[in-house]
Amino acid sequence: GEHVRAGTEEVSLSPELVQRVEQVAKELDEGGVTPPTPKELQAKLGFSVLEVLEHLTFRGEVVKVTPELFLGRSHMERVQSWLETFFQEHQALTVGDLREGLGMSRKYSVPVLEYLDREGWTRRRGDERVPGPRLATGSDPKSHPNGDSKGPSPE
Repeated sequence: GEHVRAGTEEVSLSPELVQRVEQVAKELDEGGVTPPTPKELQAKLGFSVLEVLEHLTFRGEVVKVTPELFLGRSHMERVQSWLETFFQEHQALTVGDLREGLGMSRKYSVPVLEYLDREGWTRRRGDERVPGPRLATGSDPKSHPNGDSKGPSPE
């Protein structure tokens, strides 16, 4: 969408905030699929991180899983591509599979799975997850009508 880019330009950040954004982004990136919570980030960095997290989410660099869990976009994409591979060989996924496959404890895997349910990557069935509409088509998820039309990222 064009409007998002225009919106980003309007948000002029103070040098201090730019530095904070970089610090938080770095912490989340290093945290991988088990990143520090906002509280932990705040304790470590010494400033309120909520505004920074909202900004990173707005820029699309960070995915807000829950108010307590923000994942770097590249790490969320890693989870999603891992899921695609997993479901090629398995019918259903459990929390334990995420722990074994990606090293995520329940603290992370449960909210991430609930996020993936909401986003249509998975569907809950009892204690298991089955492929959601984004995965079940078997076709390229980008061509899915409800999929984000972001296309491949420029990186």
